[in-house]
Amino acid sequence: MRKVISSLIALFTLFSVSMLLVYYKSVEFDDYTTSLESLLVIFLGVSFIFSDHGSASISKSWAHHPANWFNTGILLYFSGALFIFLLTNYMIAESISLYDYFWDIHATLFLGLNLLFSIGFLKVKSTAV
Repeated sequence: MRKVISSLIALFTLFSVSMLLVYYKSVEFDDYTTSLESLLVIFLGVSFIFSDHGSASISKSWAHHPANWFNTGILLYFSGALFIFLLTNYMIAESISLYDYFWDIHATLFLGLNLLFSIGFLKVKSTAV
């Protein structure tokens, strides 16, 4: 998995730089790069679910393991924001009110991410004491 992640980092960096230099104008949202980023993070989150978290975490319930809260926040945010990232340039062309509406949804998803991260940090604190 370490080699896969290293390869993905290198490929994503090359893709991002090439998109920046070749494709995007200064006024466009980089929808392909952020969408690919979301897909990669979702892939890593799902692979975390199917991986072995370690033998100590198996004996705990799901809610007591801090990494599960972090991973849930990441999956919630990036899976919801993926479609917003994909459709941003289209929404700008169609309607500013539609654009504002979807970015309000994005802000709500980001709030959920931060709340789930806060719960995860509280769980880390409670397990460290």
